[in-house]
Amino acid sequence: MKKCLLLLKNLIVLLILLLNSSLAYSQRLIKLGQEEIKNKN
Repeated sequence: MKKCLLLLKNLIVLLILLLNSSLAYSQRLIKLGQEEIKNKN
């Protein structure tokens, strides 16, 4: 039972890390896109 909980905890932490990194990545992409639009105008 304890092992199961530990695995679950690790999975949740991994998911959160993945979500955070993908969020940061998409925000960077959005910033880059906005700068490109500004440069074109």
